[in-house]
Amino acid sequence: MSETKKIHYYGIDLLRAFCCIAIIIMHIRANSAYNLSGYVYDTIIASWTQFVYLFIMISGFGMCVGYYSKVKDGKLDVNSFYGKRYAKIIPFFGFLLLISLVMERNGSTAVESFMEITLAFGLLPNNHLETIGVSWTLGVIFLFYFLFPFIVFLTYDRRRAVMSFLISIAVNYACVYYFFTDKFVVDGFAFRHCFIYCLPFFLGGVLIYLFREPILAFVTKYKIVMFLIMAAMVAAYYALPDEIGDVSIFTVKNLLISMTILSFAIGCNGKICNNKVVSYLSSISMEMYLCQMVLFRVAEKAHLLYRFGKGWLSFCVCCVIVIALIIVFVECFRFGCKLLSALKKKYLSGVKE
Repeated sequence: MSETKKIHYYGIDLLRAFCCIAIIIMHIRANSAYNLSGYVYDTIIASWTQFVYLFIMISGFGMCVGYYSKVKDGKLDVNSFYGKRYAKIIPFFGFLLLISLVMERNGSTAVESFMEITLAFGLLPNNHLETIGVSWTLGVIFLFYFLFPFIVFLTYDRRRAVMSFLISIAVNYACVYYFFTDKFVVDGFAFRHCFIYCLPFFLGGVLIYLFREPILAFVTKYKIVMFLIMAAMVAAYYALPDEIGDVSIFTVKNLLISMTILSFAIGCNGKICNNKVVSYLSSISMEMYLCQMVLFRVAEKAHLLYRFGKGWLSFCVCCVIVIALIIVFVECFRFGCKLLSALKKKYLSGVKE
């Protein structure tokens, strides 16, 4: 019996759901003009963009839960492995690209849509396509899928995994201070759109997987202690700057907070994590993430952003409306897929008869 069937990490469901909603709220803040200020609005909500690194780490952990042992034992069905990845992503992502192509109707959108539908756009020297603005994350994560057998090699045992993790951090800093300077990249190059820059976060998820048993035992026994550690890490994250002197600690800060949160999550399975709402939102988190800006623009065109002025009430109502529109959109797409599948089955059955 595979580990996936033995253990379901309900805490990770909650993380996916929370991170997705937090990122949507962050994007609403970044693309609107509310008359708000203060620590919560300008610092805390703005910082939720960094949840993308936690998403990446969750992807690393989740992939290991399903496939690490299979790759290591030589039991991976390559066709099934990559086929499932494409089958899960292409229909919804392709539909979004089609919508963009119909709306924009220009050569740039056509070329970018063609590149994005391959899911290989993470290999581009500058993974900064504009057709689906947030899809750079998908490009980075899919490149991790491409390279997963090599990731297993890098993390074949705990000792090698720790060494690979530390080397990946060194590579991250080499990118920041040398390879991502104007000697190599153009203005506007986004560091985190590059797979090798994000690699420490993927390997951080792999490390949590490899050490999951002692972590799970500790969190289960000392849940309050672990919660206090996590709270202290969150406080330290906001208290510390991104740079000390001329040295960036941005990557280290995000690694520490993400690994702490993920470690706590794998030991949580209470009702707050294990319920239908969390399970549902977790199951559609990828779709919600990808279509968020499309539905935000719909709300904007429908003049729903500032119905109650430009204060907190209006901002909160807008967030609820956009999230509701996203869920309705995803459900309509799912219904359409089921309907097409039923018609296809009926048609093929009629042909056979």
